[in-house]
Amino acid sequence: MADNELPGVPPRVMPVFMGNPWVQKYGGTESEVRLSEWRAQIEYLAGLQGLSAAQQLQFVLNSLEGEAQREVQAAPEAVRSTAQSVFNFLSEQYGDTTPVAVLRAQFFSCKQGPRQPIRAYALRLREQLTRLQKCPDHGLEDGEILLRDQFLLGLREGPVRQSLRVQFRRDPELTFEDLKKEAVALELDQVEVKDSPVCAAVRSSAAAPPEVDWKQTLRTELMKDVREQMKELSKTLLEELRQGAP
Repeated sequence: MADNELPGVPPRVMPVFMGNPWVQKYGGTESEVRLSEWRAQIEYLAGLQGLSAAQQLQFVLNSLEGEAQREVQAAPEAVRSTAQSVFNFLSEQYGDTTPVAVLRAQFFSCKQGPRQPIRAYALRLREQLTRLQKCPDHGLEDGEILLRDQFLLGLREGPVRQSLRVQFRRDPELTFEDLKKEAVALELDQVEVKDSPVCAAVRSSAAAPPEVDWKQTLRTELMKDVREQMKELSKTLLEELRQGAP
């Protein structure tokens, strides 16, 4: 046993990723990786290694190349004081400069395209919200509720949208993920119904089934819900009147 080693104390291990050539580097406007992706990777690796503040700074500086590296080297010394200050400087140089008003308008006007799958529409809506929330003055209180409401508003008119609205009226606690999963399942059901093969002999000999009027079906279901609610309300009022009678 070495003189400086104590029994029961694990030896100190140097960081694994520090200076490794395979760590993805950021090079500015010509970089193959986006700034946000590079930063997330560096922060994850630095946290995984448990680096000190000085080691984190060196790790960040070693993960720069090209134009971005030159920009940081030419910046005032305060920029290179901490890893966070380097990140902030790079965000000012290469980050998203779209005005928050434009990002907000893009999010609240996002709608499902005529031929756009629901999963793609939901992903685009989530990405726009993420961009908006990265702005320090985005002004949004509860992003998940806004995401859910905008998802319902932006859905293409049709059976899927109507069905989700009925479900949401029954259960207002449904989340964005709940509604998205249900919408994707309903969309898949529609595709399977359209693509299901029909036997030619059966089609020629038997009459085609009547087309289902989904609007009338939903209207009937909504009226049923209203009647049940009015019935419960009437019972409650009668009970209150009986209790208040002398």
